[in-house]
Amino acid sequence: MFQYDETKTLRSIDIPVLVICGDSDIATTPPTSLRMKAELPQAELVTIQKGRHMALMEHNQQFAEAVRAFCTEIS
Repeated sequence: MFQYDETKTLRSIDIPVLVICGDSDIATTPPTSLRMKAELPQAELVTIQKGRHMALMEHNQQFAEAVRAFCTEIS
């Protein structure tokens, strides 16, 4: 699993994408999220401070606000 690379596919995703990461995530590290943002044509990156891999549950209010703001922006 750790050798799986789908980076080339990211360039073909031509819709708005929100990448959310925790600044302390050790599974999907912040540099990985930065790379995803760089490879996706229409991506926005939000980093949740003091967030780990489950930032969406650890900081659910911040996560929900990021999703709400992104949906408002693209609609």
